[in-house]
Amino acid sequence: MPQLTRIPSDIWHRIFLYLAESVGTSGPPSTIIPMVLVNRWMHSILCICSAGNSHLYANIFDDYFDSRSPRLRLGYSRTTSSARAAELINRFSSMARIRQGDIHYDGNLITQDVFRCFFMLLESDWKNAKLLMGYARLRDFTYRLAVSQFGDNDDDSHLQSDALRACLLWVLWMISSNGSLIFEDEPLAIRLQDGVLPYAISAWLFNDYPPLRNPYPSDVGTYSESRTTTGSQSFYSIPMFSHLVTFVIPPISPVAILSFCARADACLLRYSHNADPSNSHPGNESIDRARRMLSSSVAGLEEFSSHTSSHADPSYRPSNQFQDDWARLQCTFQTSGGPSETGSSAINTRRLITLLSGIWEGRIEHPNYSQYMALRDSQRPSPSAYESLFMTSLPLLFQLTIFYSSSAEESLRLNLEGDGILNAWFPPDYEVEINYMRSGELRIWDRAENKMARYSPFVPELASGFLGLAEDEKIDDVIIIGNSTAHDTRYIGRVRLSDGLIVLLRDPIQTGRELLRGYIHHSDVFVGRWRTAASPADADNWEGPFVLGHRDELPRTS
Repeated sequence: MPQLTRIPSDIWHRIFLYLAESVGTSGPPSTIIPMVLVNRWMHSILCICSAGNSHLYANIFDDYFDSRSPRLRLGYSRTTSSARAAELINRFSSMARIRQGDIHYDGNLITQDVFRCFFMLLESDWKNAKLLMGYARLRDFTYRLAVSQFGDNDDDSHLQSDALRACLLWVLWMISSNGSLIFEDEPLAIRLQDGVLPYAISAWLFNDYPPLRNPYPSDVGTYSESRTTTGSQSFYSIPMFSHLVTFVIPPISPVAILSFCARADACLLRYSHNADPSNSHPGNESIDRARRMLSSSVAGLEEFSSHTSSHADPSYRPSNQFQDDWARLQCTFQTSGGPSETGSSAINTRRLITLLSGIWEGRIEHPNYSQYMALRDSQRPSPSAYESLFMTSLPLLFQLTIFYSSSAEESLRLNLEGDGILNAWFPPDYEVEINYMRSGELRIWDRAENKMARYSPFVPELASGFLGLAEDEKIDDVIIIGNSTAHDTRYIGRVRLSDGLIVLLRDPIQTGRELLRGYIHHSDVFVGRWRTAASPADADNWEGPFVLGHRDELPRTS
């Protein structure tokens, strides 16, 4: 067809892109295939295998997928036209396999596909989620795969943790919504609850933290230690934008805690349709807490899943809420080899302490002490041992006030040896006197060093500008003062600035006793574990999960 060659290739490129966009973004642009197969010449100017055509498929990628977040997180040098063209193939290949619904295909391939879906959701500004939920039918696939991985506990598989299970549980949580949890099939919900319970409870088996690459000590351990079931599988490499990128496998414990607590609350809501909201009966109060906890835990995910938004601000980006989750998983984006032992974190400290400041409300789970210790003493607890575990759920309410120091000379020294996390990096063998000055300044007296540490109050409304924290002002250390109104107690804590780990100790401080530790996930839910022990050396640590969500104001008292 010599007449075709007389038309400039730029014209054909425009026609090609028009055809790709004409079918919308509900599935692969199949309308372009006949055009590519017209003849060899047309194939040469339109085929994806030709390096000169990468810009065409990069444009298609930008139309179908969210590209803003990958560019910001990976950098423009790693998201070139050729890289986006390669990623277009990888993503549609993964979604096509998921769409088929087979949950028993190649193990390595299914892990890669679930991992890719996990990162697509972390990057989603509506487009990714729409394709995954619509074209790929991710919800149905994820539920069936989750039942096969977590719902059948006839063996000791309930004590296994790997990249597939961790990412699968995170994906299942990220595509959940108020409605999907409340109206979940009850037998299915029970099977999933029983399946995730060991991961939520067994603090001695499953780590809550990614591997640490910072100067802060940790007595809790890392994935590389024998105390975890993950073993050497701390990191996972996946082809992403034409590079082999290495990430930390996301810890399974936080999402197991979220899943367990949210489904327990959903069970309350499922049977509360006839409850009178005006009645102040204690049962209705627990239902109200459950409703708030659900809306806090999965805030925006109903809109996120259905590709609708009630946000009037067009600049709202859902991927922003996952920025810190992403930062904790990055390994300096190496293209080969193992993870880097050094490198700064991408955690935005100013944003983190802005999120942390304020009122947090939720629940704390107390497993029966005797049963919990029996589980710890057992090498491989049976599924029935977990299912018979008696749990007491108690309300938890904190008002957190943040203080920061911009100078290392004025900061309280870090405990760089010994227990680390168990005492929130406060110096050992010291006494603390906390004085609030009229200026709002917090002063902590370290008797061992004969030094006064000074911290300024952090006010979110004045986070920048006059009388506030200047944009270029460095944050060297953060102290948290938490007042628990429910128990009339005070907590003092610190934030590990490299990855955002929050540790709160009951005041007066006793190392390792009445400690809460965890992370803020999705920018609106504080998840972790409480711990109590007679001494730091006590091996019989009694631990349990907690989940807190942001609240706008303190509850009114009658």
